[in-house]
Amino acid sequence: MRATRWDLQALLRTAALTVLLFAVGCLVTAATDEGGVAWSARLGRTLPLLPACGAMATFLALRLAARRGEVLALETLGCAPARIALPAVLGGASASVAALVLLLALPSARSASTVAAFFPHIGGSPVRVEPGPSFVDPIHRARISADGVVSAVADVPEPTGGGGGLPAGARLSVAVVIAAAGAGLSLVAARRVRDPRASPVLLAAAMCVLCIVSFHFAAAGLASAYLACVPACALLIGAAVRYRRHKWV
Repeated sequence: MRATRWDLQALLRTAALTVLLFAVGCLVTAATDEGGVAWSARLGRTLPLLPACGAMATFLALRLAARRGEVLALETLGCAPARIALPAVLGGASASVAALVLLLALPSARSASTVAAFFPHIGGSPVRVEPGPSFVDPIHRARISADGVVSAVADVPEPTGGGGGLPAGARLSVAVVIAAAGAGLSLVAARRVRDPRASPVLLAAAMCVLCIVSFHFAAAGLASAYLACVPACALLIGAAVRYRRHKWV
């Protein structure tokens, strides 16, 4: 019964901490962006941090449980260290798995603004120069004259150019990367709490960098969007094998 209560408490505690850390990231993003940005775009800009939030929540939850003596009590009852850490790992990865489900369930038009942050591109300039000493901002429908006077403008055409389209399979690749990286980093964080020398933190960081580089290549049209799934899935498989195979000391 004690182990069952620990499972539920650790899972809920870690999941709640993951959501809290991600919410703080969203608020920081909203406070530092250019303003007038849809919340779906703000969530998309913070979404790459979700796996890291889950890993941090897993680490903090297990470290707190160890300092409070809960881990030692469960080990005294005969629970294996890997078994004790598993609920926290599931709690840390739950938000990433939920993001996968939501991205696949959302309509394509709405999810496009959410995953656009993963595929950076150089957009066209929103400012249009008119004949004469004036500038026109088609987004805010305003004209700025040479003497600094701002006046409203109607029927301004939207700026063109910039290549803002997403590559094929963008939504699915982002969903897979978020879920795989979230689970893999949570597994790495759980091993890090027990034995700082056992977790391949540098290797996990290298895999995340490869995901970022792959997304940039896909945005430039040099590679498929699914290329980013390879290092993320490799991270998950490697972390799961180490979690199961290596001895917990």
